[in-house]
Amino acid sequence: MRKTHFISTLLLLLCLTTSAQISSKNLIKKYSKTLEGYDYDLADQQSVFMEGQMEIGQLKDIPVRVWMQNNFMKLEMEFLGTKLTRISNDTLEWQFDPFSNKYNFEPASDQSNNLNFVDNKQNDVLHLLDSGWEPSDVKELVLFDTLDVYELVLTNDVEGTEESKTFYFDQNTYYVIGTVKEGAEEYYFDYKLSNEMLLPHRFIYQNATNDLTTFNVSKFDFSLNMTPEEFEMSEQTKKAYAEFILKQKEKSPALIAYEEGVEAFDNQEYDRAIERFDEANRLAPNDITVLSKRGAAKRQHGDQYGAISDFNRVIELRDTIKPVDYNNLGLSKYYLNDNEGAKSDYLKAIELDSTDATILRNMALLQFRFQDYDKVVDYYSKSFQYDSTNAIGFYYRGVANAELGNYELAVDDYSQAQMLNLNEAPVYNYKGVALYYLERYDSAIVNFERAMAMDSSNVQYSTNYANALTEVNNYADAIEVYETIVLQDSTQHSAWADMAISKFEISMTEQAIHDISVAIKLVPNAALYYDHRARMKEAIGDYLGAVEDFTSSLDLEQDSNIYYERGLAKINLSNKFDACKDFKKAAEMGDENGKSALEEHCKL
Repeated sequence: MRKTHFISTLLLLLCLTTSAQISSKNLIKKYSKTLEGYDYDLADQQSVFMEGQMEIGQLKDIPVRVWMQNNFMKLEMEFLGTKLTRISNDTLEWQFDPFSNKYNFEPASDQSNNLNFVDNKQNDVLHLLDSGWEPSDVKELVLFDTLDVYELVLTNDVEGTEESKTFYFDQNTYYVIGTVKEGAEEYYFDYKLSNEMLLPHRFIYQNATNDLTTFNVSKFDFSLNMTPEEFEMSEQTKKAYAEFILKQKEKSPALIAYEEGVEAFDNQEYDRAIERFDEANRLAPNDITVLSKRGAAKRQHGDQYGAISDFNRVIELRDTIKPVDYNNLGLSKYYLNDNEGAKSDYLKAIELDSTDATILRNMALLQFRFQDYDKVVDYYSKSFQYDSTNAIGFYYRGVANAELGNYELAVDDYSQAQMLNLNEAPVYNYKGVALYYLERYDSAIVNFERAMAMDSSNVQYSTNYANALTEVNNYADAIEVYETIVLQDSTQHSAWADMAISKFEISMTEQAIHDISVAIKLVPNAALYYDHRARMKEAIGDYLGAVEDFTSSLDLEQDSNIYYERGLAKINLSNKFDACKDFKKAAEMGDENGKSALEEHCKL
């Protein structure tokens, strides 16, 4: 049965992988047993009717009805006071857009006409295994931050090319609740019995370009029988299709060259795209669409000056300048580090359309160049009024909020980015940093661990993790992390210093002195390192060595507290005269401890 998906936007997926405590054989056995006694294959039905609501991006609660019979399908969606209808058969699918009052025709294909999110995949696992596919080891994952699942990958070698398909099983029910194949993700939830069939009633489908559709089914009906005539073209549709065919036959050489350029652009073949756009421009000089697309190809290819030339030409030729024209100019200038020029163009674009989320995001990103974090937050916040699905935008607003010290807001932004499937190491790291500054160290540690799991070579992630461990007095584990860092790169002076401090905290003083000495050797002008070593030397009774290190620190940086501490070390050396000089200096610099020590030790 052919089934069709239509419109989609972005999937919210967060996952963390660990080894599972169940074998693939036992998982398949439990899965098979769970399905015993149930019918679950929609493909066995001659006709299927579904009714429910879709969520498409920010559009919610869209009434939807779907009829499927043999190789025919019809879908009706109602939103914004009008009805959108799409029909497909063996060879063709068509859709009438009431907003543009135009038809769209496409050849039917498995890729474009597969309504994956309303097909029940429970039979796929056993079918593939029976067909010779091999299971991998089972892994445990957490999807959507809360759903515990088993991951099973099936592979098959076809003429030397390995295919794979991933299945997710609910750890409690053993139902298949998700699949991944060729970048497309499908999820099935809310299993119920409908007409003695075990079926999910909530479907989520995300394609390889991150487009998302959610379908919540309120009704299944398998008793409706529709005639083939109900799937046929109306007279109006037939007329529109005839015009479509005629137009396809009448394509000009310039249009052919342009479409070839667009295809190359979409495939990231920018050299060829520019060459085909050049040809289209030769055949149809000064066509605004061609020039604009060629400018975009040049920008992607790194020729910003060529792109700016094309975008300026578009502005010269266009009767009414569009916001996208100035946005294109601003983006190329941004890549050239012409920040003021980019700002000027973005402002012109915003003046023409203050509701374009893309332009607002570009302006927000530019504000980082000016270190104007308030404006970064402001422009991203405005963009979310018109598009709240942009994960990168929430991530960058989180960075700006953190720069402003708004750590709670930063954590909220990073969490929103993760909910929108920005499941990358930097997000977890920066979220961990914000939690660290909020003194929520346990949560910070969890986020640093996830960042490290994704990128174990990043020294900063490991350093942040170790520093958070010290805040919960887990010095032993922190030391192990610092040791790993210096093994990877022995020039990491801060890791040597932090490791020394951790060892000092658990009375490994001799080793601590060794490590801080390495840090000093690497960075001999760091006053703080001398302070740390001086205190360590005091702990083992080496007051003379402590005085020497405090002196080295003061030679680099004047600090009232260090004068006070050096004075105490001199007291321990019975050098009261010089100690009182240090206490006096500390007191003169406003140090209260110095004043008290002067009163205690230096009375005449």
